[in-house]
Amino acid sequence: MQIKEFTAPASCELAEGYGNYGPRVVIRSIKAIQRGEEATITYIDLLQPTALRQSELLLKFQFICGCRRCRTMPQAYVDYGLQETFLTYCHENYPKSLTNYYRESAVARFRDVFDSTIMEYMEVGDPVSCCEKIEGLLSQGMLNQHLEGSRGVSCMDFRLSPLHHLSLNACTTLYSTYKIRASQSFDGKQIHSFDMSRMSAAYSLLLAGATQHLFLYEPSCITSAATFWINAGESLLCLVRSSFWNLCANCVLENHLPISNLNCPRCLLMEKFELDFSSIQTRKREFDAMS
Repeated sequence: MQIKEFTAPASCELAEGYGNYGPRVVIRSIKAIQRGEEATITYIDLLQPTALRQSELLLKFQFICGCRRCRTMPQAYVDYGLQETFLTYCHENYPKSLTNYYRESAVARFRDVFDSTIMEYMEVGDPVSCCEKIEGLLSQGMLNQHLEGSRGVSCMDFRLSPLHHLSLNACTTLYSTYKIRASQSFDGKQIHSFDMSRMSAAYSLLLAGATQHLFLYEPSCITSAATFWINAGESLLCLVRSSFWNLCANCVLENHLPISNLNCPRCLLMEKFELDFSSIQTRKREFDAMS
């Protein structure tokens, strides 16, 4: 998509509405866009903390937002959650300023690795490598030893909160990438395709749950929450309609297993949930009795 260049209007023209086109726009998508397919471009990502949104609006559009969310002081719970990180490993008590310095450096390093991984995937087209790198970073965290100026400081392990805006972006990438891997499975690999669809559905549910939680505290997140719930529903429908279930039924008939010994994965999952729930209730009663 190309849009003609133009001279930036004055602030009064921006306030009144300026009927002209913007500069050239380049769309980057990890999913192929078909000819004639609609593509929605948002001016700002609402799943970013306030400081990033304000910086982006000012840099790109010379605009200072004065909405309730941007004016809230101190920052609202949603913006706190969108930039929350965890320090999971540290033997010594360091000054808060030093810890915050490494925390900011770790977040910047997370962002650089995510961006480079997505760029590599778009150039090379290897979804397996993309998934492994992003999942490894989310699960293993970022050690301060990988950051500049950490000599003489004991090991610190920083990890992103599931609500962190980088975590949400990473899960969005994983959801799409696993969906692509499921569609690329050839005939005779129904199990692999099913596993990829299951991973895609899992990440879509994680995104839907996270954005739903944010929406309960910030109404402006309703569009993101609705979009992720739609994606989660479509992923679950795709999972239910998978030919893998027919493959399981055929294997059962061929092996002549007795019906009494059969349990589908969904029933087994429900049984596990009931056992876990019962165990939690038992521990709760024991705790109440002791207290």
